Amino acid sequence: PYPFASPATPRMNLNSSTAGLVAIPSIQLLGIEMLLHFLMGPEVLEFAKRNKLVLSLESMLNSIWKDINGHVKAAIESGNKKEKQGSEVLTMLLQALKNIVRSNALPVQKILSLIDITVKELPPKVLGSPAYQIADMDLLNGTPALFLVQLPFHNNLLEWCVTDERFFIILETLMRYVLSGPTSLLAFSESVLCVINQNAKQVENKEHLWRMWSIVVNPLTDWINRTNEVNQGDALEHNFNAVYSALLLPVSHIFPVQEFPQMSAMLDGLTHVVAVMVDCINFAPYGTKYQPKNRSPQTPTDWSKKKREPLGKLSSLFKLLVMLLDSFHALSSEETCPEPLASVGHSLIAVLHNIISHISLPSMIGTMFAVFSKPLAVFYEKTKLADVPKAYSNLNSKLEKLLAEIILCLQSHCTGCYDSELLEQLSPLLCVIFQHKSKQMRKQCANFWNTTFAKAASLTYPEELK
Repeated sequence: PYPFASPATPRMNLNSSTAGLVAIPSIQLLGIEMLLHFLMGPEVLEFAKRNKLVLSLESMLNSIWKDINGHVKAAIESGNKKEKQGSEVLTMLLQALKNIVRSNALPVQKILSLIDITVKELPPKVLGSPAYQIADMDLLNGTPALFLVQLPFHNNLLEWCVTDERFFIILETLMRYVLSGPTSLLAFSESVLCVINQNAKQVENKEHLWRMWSIVVNPLTDWINRTNEVNQGDALEHNFNAVYSALLLPVSHIFPVQEFPQMSAMLDGLTHVVAVMVDCINFAPYGTKYQPKNRSPQTPTDWSKKKREPLGKLSSLFKLLVMLLDSFHALSSEETCPEPLASVGHSLIAVLHNIISHISLPSMIGTMFAVFSKPLAVFYEKTKLADVPKAYSNLNSKLEKLLAEIILCLQSHCTGCYDSELLEQLSPLLCVIFQHKSKQMRKQCANFWNTTFAKAASLTYPEELK
């Protein structure tokens, strides 16, 4: 049945007796093993274990892949940049790696080994550089690092990858490479967070998701602290997508309630990020003196959008700030209140003061206070207590100045707008301040009322003000 038998390729005796079996050369065993990998995919490991087979291709693949990476590295470092030979070879290597990952032919551990080898063998400056484009990556964030980050997220691999420590080390290493390179960390972080966000449901253990998020966000917040840069756009067209993604991911996927984690240090860091965002905003369009250079006619769609989102680009920022305020209040009410919370309270009030002092459009002022009145009222509610909670104990002077700014904003820019709608928006705040233990605050509030709402022809009072 085997007419082409020779000393090099002996016939195999398939008799159940072992007496007549001939040893098969290693090259043929390797071929059989490759065939098994091709036919069985990841199940080959279980098959080998069940049949007590020793697989040699697994260890050999690592060596082969390491050698290939070494050749690519040499081509990049010695190649003529004008001819882009190194770049083309790198593209071929990474595309081959992607094909291996997507083939489902290897177990997760082996896939991580190949990615790990690639990260270790190729030059960090190459992996973190946008100069090396890969075919299916977008131009803005197109680094080999991003390409490698995305690989474990294919084919539902993530739920298995997070159980291997190497996955986190790879992610951390690639973040470090990008941080030390010319790529925009904001843009890169946004892309990575987007990938994590899209695949978050694959991760059952939220600690794994939290760890992924932390690996991206910790260097990002450190970088923001050093540079005070959070805007990916320009002064007029703000783009805070990276920061929004960083702040919203834990809320969306990690915590069941709409609050940030009960961690004062994290709250402090996020508050700083929001403060920097507010400092970067050009508030001119939200002021009464703003006149756009090219005033195009308003279409029905424009008016509809303006009515639906009167806060415009500030809407998302305000939502984030409310989350921070709610988290601060929730954490401050716990019996074991962390020490750093006092500074968080000061920072949050400073951010609110900054925003309120820069907005003068009457149409926006009411909407702004509709958003902030309730969390603002909690500050004044806590400080009117006989036994003021620790986190609020040193906020009185800040809150007095904030109240003065609120009243100035309303009196200066809302003339003729003191109607039932504005009263409804301000009522949570007014209710608390009318009853505050601070005589100064009560007096400020009474004077404000007498010069504004008291002169209105008619008002519909909210239930809490009656």
